[in-house]
Amino acid sequence: MNLDELAEAIRKVSSEEVVQKLFRSMVEWKVNDETAEVLKERIERYIRNTWLESNEDHKKVYQL
Repeated sequence: MNLDELAEAIRKVSSEEVVQKLFRSMVEWKVNDETAEVLKERIERYIRNTWLESNEDHKKVYQL
C-alpha cells in the first residue's frame, strides 16, 4: 500500500473531523518539504493523542 492508498483508506474509515484531518495532513505532506520522519511522527501523534467516538474506528485507523 502506498501513501495515497493509505490516506484514502483512512479517509474512508470515518467522517469524524479527526480522521479527515489526518487524511488531509497525509495528502498535504506530499506537496511540502517535510521529511518522512515528520510525517511518521505526525501520524503517530494523531493516533496516540486523539479520541474517536468509535473505538472500532480508532482500531481500524491504527491497523492501517
